[in-house]
Amino acid sequence: MRRYGRFFSLKQMLRKVPVPVLIIGIIVVILCPIALLHFSSNNQGGNTLLNDIPVLRKNEKERKNYHENKSWLRNPFLQQPAGGGFRSPELLDGVPVEWSQQELSRPVVCPSVARLASKPSFDLANLTFTLTDLSSDGDLGIWDEEMDAAYHKTPKIKSTSDTGKKPLLVYVVPFSHADPGWLSTVEEYFSTSTKLALDNMLKRLLEWPDMTFIWAETSYFKMWWETLDAGKRKAVLDLTKSGRLEIVNGGYVMPDEASCSAYAILHQYIYGHQWLLDNLGVTPEHGFSIDPFGHSSSMPYFLRNLDFKTIFIQRIHYNIRRHLGKHKATEFLWEQRWDSTASTSIFTHLAPHHLYTIKNICGLTKNNCYFYDFKDIMFEIEKSQMETQAQILLEEMRKTVSLYPHNVLLYILGDDFRWAEDTEWTNQYKNYKLLMKLINSNPANDVIMQFGTLKNYYDAVFERSGTPDAPTPSLPSVQGDFFPYADKYEDYWTGYFTSRPFYKQMSRELERDLRTAEILLVLAKLESFGNDGADFQEDLIGLERAAESLGLFQHHDAITGTSKQMVALDYGDKLQNGLLMAHAVILKNVQRQADAERVDIILESYRPTPGSLPAKSPLFFKPGNMERIVFLFNPLARSRTTVIHLLSETQNLRITDADGREIAYQVSPALNDVDTQGSYLDVLRITFFLQLDPLALKAISIKSLGERTKKIKIKTRSTTTIRSTDRAGDKVKIQGFSVKELDPAELVTLTNAYMAATFRPEDGMLQALRTRKGKRKVAMELKRYESMNSGAYLFRPTGLGDLKPYPYTVRVLQGPLFSEIQTHTGGVVLIVRIYNSATDLDKSLEVELITQMEKLGENNELVLRLTTDIRNNLTFHTDSNGFQIIQRRVSHVLPMAANYYPATSMGFMEDDRSRLTLHLTQAHGVGSQRNGEIEVMIDRFLMQDDGRGVGEALRDPRVVKTHLQLQLETEGFCLDCPLKNPTDTAHRVNLAANNPPHITFEQEMSNLTTFNYEPVQSNLPCDVHLLMMKPVTYNPGDKRVGFLFHRPGLDCSTPRTSDLDVCLPGTEDILLGGLLKKAHTFKSYNETTFNFVNSRKRFGIKTPIRLLPMHIGAYTVNLP
Repeated sequence: MRRYGRFFSLKQMLRKVPVPVLIIGIIVVILCPIALLHFSSNNQGGNTLLNDIPVLRKNEKERKNYHENKSWLRNPFLQQPAGGGFRSPELLDGVPVEWSQQELSRPVVCPSVARLASKPSFDLANLTFTLTDLSSDGDLGIWDEEMDAAYHKTPKIKSTSDTGKKPLLVYVVPFSHADPGWLSTVEEYFSTSTKLALDNMLKRLLEWPDMTFIWAETSYFKMWWETLDAGKRKAVLDLTKSGRLEIVNGGYVMPDEASCSAYAILHQYIYGHQWLLDNLGVTPEHGFSIDPFGHSSSMPYFLRNLDFKTIFIQRIHYNIRRHLGKHKATEFLWEQRWDSTASTSIFTHLAPHHLYTIKNICGLTKNNCYFYDFKDIMFEIEKSQMETQAQILLEEMRKTVSLYPHNVLLYILGDDFRWAEDTEWTNQYKNYKLLMKLINSNPANDVIMQFGTLKNYYDAVFERSGTPDAPTPSLPSVQGDFFPYADKYEDYWTGYFTSRPFYKQMSRELERDLRTAEILLVLAKLESFGNDGADFQEDLIGLERAAESLGLFQHHDAITGTSKQMVALDYGDKLQNGLLMAHAVILKNVQRQADAERVDIILESYRPTPGSLPAKSPLFFKPGNMERIVFLFNPLARSRTTVIHLLSETQNLRITDADGREIAYQVSPALNDVDTQGSYLDVLRITFFLQLDPLALKAISIKSLGERTKKIKIKTRSTTTIRSTDRAGDKVKIQGFSVKELDPAELVTLTNAYMAATFRPEDGMLQALRTRKGKRKVAMELKRYESMNSGAYLFRPTGLGDLKPYPYTVRVLQGPLFSEIQTHTGGVVLIVRIYNSATDLDKSLEVELITQMEKLGENNELVLRLTTDIRNNLTFHTDSNGFQIIQRRVSHVLPMAANYYPATSMGFMEDDRSRLTLHLTQAHGVGSQRNGEIEVMIDRFLMQDDGRGVGEALRDPRVVKTHLQLQLETEGFCLDCPLKNPTDTAHRVNLAANNPPHITFEQEMSNLTTFNYEPVQSNLPCDVHLLMMKPVTYNPGDKRVGFLFHRPGLDCSTPRTSDLDVCLPGTEDILLGGLLKKAHTFKSYNETTFNFVNSRKRFGIKTPIRLLPMHIGAYTVNLP
């Protein structure tokens, strides 16, 4: 097929051009070089100030338009613009000249990004809101008099031989749930239980040919595998090949589904599944999630794309379990609400029992199951008793299978850390074999009961009832998530959304640093810094250790904050070790890029100990050592303007980039942000803005021009004015800055070109936000829930009050680049900051809290509440694992704890005028009580256990630092769309908040110079995020690189007139071959499952990737 039209000679073309147009063209050709020379002369040397406010807006517009409108010109693989020929619009102040003023004011409308799926059989959000009877004890199970009466009215078939119906098929599936840390550390559990269980598993499965076993946690299996000799390893391989030992789930852990991000969840699955593939030659097909405290609606999407066929879930609200059980909907297709094709749905098995323990799983009648746990029996059970118990068990199994549309029963046989003792194996096997014999041998029972695996069960179900794609009868559908979880009465497990925030933040920090380290290593490989894989072996070892640390902490008793204190300390040690490993890889690869492997490069931010907050390394200078090269890496695959805060011993600096341009900066006192005293450090805070290209490493120079005491006039420096309520006398200074009195009767207003924020002077609390479209009440408050019943898991408040009546100290710092208001009171420091950059930085308020709950007293749960005049109709939205947005409804019938939901990256509420978004950088609980309110829980300090197993009060004395961003939008979001998503602006703000630049600098002055390393050839499409770019495995011989791209749903369906940087979701393909400058070394790429295991299709490297909104795509390439 011909791709281009006929070519014409220049002479032929000139003949066809009208004379006036030809004359204009000649004039343009003559004038363009002159204009370019003029532009170039104005941008050379040190005369142009980066961050000079009058020109910042123009520079930012030019940068945005350059990337949005011209990126395809720099990328030979980018698709031509719609309409055929190439267009290269000239820029005038960042606006294409052919855009008339009328076009500029014309509303921009983007296409809808997702269609609503068909109405499900069960909408979980609606069930959560309407099932309000909380008078039941969920421990009693779902079987009640109504269900029992219906069961006994159903005609019983005595035998199936005459009807053609197949017999009841029961698979008894032995398992051991092994928490990688909870009441003991992972190593303690391994030595005292898990290793023994797996040793006995191997021994007994070899001894008993009909015995089976399933295992879920790769972390423990890997530890055990490393203790085996070659003969035992071969025996394990034979068992997995035969199917008698089945690996289910197969992540490094069984992750929590409320507090983990999509990156962390998928990363630990990739690591676990790749290890299983490399060592056992298998990857799991069936999910087994029996202990997380509620279930996320994002997990079925993730698991379906890991190539799972099914999921098994356990812990859900007792009312919802009863409701689904009564409607015979304990197996269903779990759908995504935005997927109109149902292509991402997955077959889901809901356990009908409230817990997975042996004492609960035999049937639905409470207290009938205690007999069937034979672990500790010391005697032979009489045959008559076994015969009686066999009939009772058969009746219980018939009741249970009546909840399903088929007659296949899954009977899981296990509990926490079971099957560790040799006597348990003997007792359980012998007695269950006897029960099977008694039940199977009676033809009237028409039952086949045997040991099996999840695969045996699902294969039988699909054989008898049809596959999930064509079930007979049709399966019910479910949409939504199973949050919040309650096990009985009003006991809602919503406290753990926030418990131990110190470690939740530490986990997110490791997540960011591991991602940065893996990207830098891949880029180093592309640059051929190593001749073979061995050159990177040390890096790969470090990455694997960091991946193990991150993966382990995603366990549902780790990131949840529900382990014992000493186990939490052990998790902290492991997170710290992971950070050290990731940092070592980052530093080494910065040295490689800078050609400075003999230069000491240090981290700008680091954790001195596992129990301390990140500390910043100041810039110190001395004679003969007056310059530092600072390296800034942008972990996003998109251009951005970012803010940099550094510490310096002097304010007399010259900051320049690789082009010699000077960078304007602001000097202010540096708050000691590792305590709650509101004190200041002896060094100064240096703040400036910097433009960073995608995945770029930028080296800038910071040179001292003199000691701090010297008064040197520097045109690029601006200072900060300070007003304070604690000013006493006329000569008060803070670190050399004069302090004026803050008028207690005058509201404080901080402004930039985008908005104005108004604060109360007496306590520094935000009161209102004003944008171009008007003013909205946004009142910020610090509140505390009081409780005598809350614990690590449960949130059961008894009252709500203000902070204790400590005196407030309020300080206002103002300058040309940023301004902030600092509030200090007992145990809490609150900082609200506004930037003046003419970029996305200006579109939100930066909020920081430094808290120490121990100082606020006992049994307190601290929340930051926002009370507004937004009429949100008692609805708000939270994200699900950072992947999608879920709508929540406030119920005044249910307790406050039932109105709390997990959020890992954002929550928002809206009306027809405004949307208020709270951006998060770690997991929190987010809730609401009234119209126009939204709150985020910051920390918890509780004096009692809540009776859910941990056996300890939640008393963590650590100082915690919380980072939030508050964004008010008045346009760009859809008012009547059934699916709500962040706007494109909110998406950029959130990505920037969760992916700050990584900063390092040389410890001593060297011969290094400034440079720009720019490996990316063009920005990704505006609505696509590079979720992951990593070595597929950490084997030095493995040259595969894995990419995960996420195209979230963005909400920009309404007209917008004020933002030229509007993003049109789903309108541009991803060009993997045009993303990286070294991509020409790739010949092709594979589209794969999310774990990079199964290849779905192979493409030439120039073939564009068509990724639909709301989806993640996984791809691998081979390095040369």
